[in-house]
Amino acid sequence: NRSASPGRQGLAQALPAAMAGFDQLQSAVFTAGTLSHALKLLIAVACAHNARCAFSIEQFVPAALAAPKLVVKRPPRYTGGFVPGITVAGV
Repeated sequence: NRSASPGRQGLAQALPAAMAGFDQLQSAVFTAGTLSHALKLLIAVACAHNARCAFSIEQFVPAALAAPKLVVKRPPRYTGGFVPGITVAGV
C-alpha cells in the first residue's frame, strides 16, 4: 500500500499539493497501455535507482517484487549478413 510508507506520509504532510500532482501523474503513467504493468514497474525501479531517490526505491521495489513476473522473449540470434534498414558508412 503506497499510502502507508513513512516517506510518502511525510511528503504528503509537507507538500500536499505536490503529492496530489504526483499521484495524478503516477496514475496516468500506470494506466493500461502498450507496456505491461510489470514492465512499467521495472522501468520505475531503474529510474529510482538511477536518481538515487530513496522515496521512489521504497515505493517501487516492493511493488515490482510483488508484480507478476515479466516474461521477455528474445529475438532470434543475429548471425550476420544483410539487415534491412541498416547501412554502414563506406560499405
